[in-house]
Amino acid sequence: MPFYIEVEAINSHGQSVARSSKKTVKVPPKPLLPGPQFASELPDILKASRKGDLSLKWDPVQGAQKYQLNLKSVNGKTIKKEIVESTGSQLNRLQPGQYEVSVQSLDEHDRPGPPGSSKKIEVPRVSDIAAPKIKGIQVK
Repeated sequence: MPFYIEVEAINSHGQSVARSSKKTVKVPPKPLLPGPQFASELPDILKASRKGDLSLKWDPVQGAQKYQLNLKSVNGKTIKKEIVESTGSQLNRLQPGQYEVSVQSLDEHDRPGPPGSSKKIEVPRVSDIAAPKIKGIQVK
């Protein structure tokens, strides 16, 4: 982004006594922070509890003041955007189905960088708990 600088000398009576020519100064924008990566211990596909609850963690990004969590449906519709100050978040009461989650770093000016890696989320329609097996029946 170019800026134009001009210097003017003013005497003790407030009168202009000299003026420089205009100079163009180009100041490159400060680069955006990179996107955070999810913690290495998280699987590629995250499975929420049958209540739709899920804990997320990601690696910190140097210079990040906050993070923006983005939750989208499989067709790309934004379901939730949340600003957090830590390197983790809890999603609660997600409806059954599939989602995609990503995180962006926010710098000291609240400028979001590009999203980091994304993860798929699956919320089960039914419980993952298997029914007990019957070992034997006695009839009297």
